[in-house]
Amino acid sequence: MTFTDRFHAGRLLSASLVSYRDRTDVIVMALPRGGVLVGYEVATRLQVPLDVLVVRKISLPDFPEMAIGAMAPDGINILSERIIKRFRISPEILGRAIAAEEEELRRRTHCYREDRSYPDLHEKTVILVDDGLATGRTMGAAITWTRSREAKEIVVAVPVGAAETCLSLSKEVDRVICLSMPADFQAVGLTYLDFRQVTDAEVIAALRKAEEDQSFSPSSAANWPSALPANRLGSEIPLVKTARIKLSSPQAAEIGLTDGRIVCIKGEAAREPINAIASAKGSPHYHSTFGVPLEGGQVLVVGVDGSHLDAVFKN
Repeated sequence: MTFTDRFHAGRLLSASLVSYRDRTDVIVMALPRGGVLVGYEVATRLQVPLDVLVVRKISLPDFPEMAIGAMAPDGINILSERIIKRFRISPEILGRAIAAEEEELRRRTHCYREDRSYPDLHEKTVILVDDGLATGRTMGAAITWTRSREAKEIVVAVPVGAAETCLSLSKEVDRVICLSMPADFQAVGLTYLDFRQVTDAEVIAALRKAEEDQSFSPSSAANWPSALPANRLGSEIPLVKTARIKLSSPQAAEIGLTDGRIVCIKGEAAREPINAIASAKGSPHYHSTFGVPLEGGQVLVVGVDGSHLDAVFKN
């Protein structure tokens, strides 16, 4: 199996995870950098939150390709005593290697998370996503950290991996999902046509885009299918996404998104006062407003501004 790039791999991987779709107890934790691009596609298609779990491989300063362990947040360090003894790595060299990776872990954590704390994973199903598994050391550190956060279920999901590594990790978690385990596995990148290095900016962009996608509809209230033709919703504006929102009654409202704005709606709606509207794009003068009741006591508040509609959720 060959993947065009990490996004393509994520789309294929999501098909093996459909049982987790639209579940409020599920979160995707992606390992940077490449795993975040794979995780973006998985989380988007499952309609569950995406977050980033910063882990680092511990390598010798003079031999960066030699992994002697891995680290995760909260001071978790997992070292290979076998490699340390075999190559007679002194405590001084080991200390320098750990210090260097701790600094990079702090840098990436600040870069990707800023001041955001890690989410509460208690009683959650956590899907750990990376772009592939070779030795599995960084994934092992991610598993240890996730288990320390009292997750209910841990699932490892990757497009490609070494069979031996996948088998080993399967003994540590509830499920391992790996699309391709080549018999002659040599490196993760050989399974991709495009396996260029991912930048910090790309990681941040994917995380922000996933957050924007989630902000329009809680997974408990909306089901996002493939885009419907614009004429289904009475609009000539091309739609990139549509949603059928389940109402408290058997009726349903359909909304379409284009460039981050809701452009059309169909369904039963009750009138709401104009001050119920809040817009991320300023305070336009709305011709009319609607309040669509959702399950769980929420209301989708929609304001009509010329040819556009703006919307927010409110309790």
